[in-house]
Amino acid sequence: MRIWTNRDAEQPDNKNPAEFRKIYKQHGPMVLNYAYRYIGNMDDAEDILQDVFMKLWTHIHKIRDLKKIKSWLSRTTYNRCMDFHREKKQAHIMKNDNLYPDFEQHDIRSDIIKNIILQLPERQRAALIMQKYENKSYKEIAESMDISLKSVEALIYRAKKSIKENIHGR
Repeated sequence: MRIWTNRDAEQPDNKNPAEFRKIYKQHGPMVLNYAYRYIGNMDDAEDILQDVFMKLWTHIHKIRDLKKIKSWLSRTTYNRCMDFHREKKQAHIMKNDNLYPDFEQHDIRSDIIKNIILQLPERQRAALIMQKYENKSYKEIAESMDISLKSVEALIYRAKKSIKENIHGR
């Protein structure tokens, strides 16, 4: 895959739009789905998708191994979602039963559980979503969040414990 040439480091206008479109078509749905699950609002998720790919376009020459583009996109999406929450400084409360369409496939149907997931601390929510709904390994989550495997295990454990406690009334 050739998105830029060696000259591009000096002349960033020589990027290959066709190859960039391929990356967008291949990975765009993953970025959108993750942002949507994390943020809980499609308009905001689409804004994050655009931000992530704009950043990719401007920083593609810094990515040395294009085989790791998926990890780079996951990490950048995670960071952008965190920034979004910092900017908003408030939790989004779901009002739509069908906000998380894939949750039905995972036997998570009630608004109560969806609200509990959205109310988890940011890092717990991010780790749980990546593990449960993006089917990422702990190693992939650790890379995306730039934390240790032990930290991932702890975040997911605490997220699941919190969900159980909220469901069963502590």
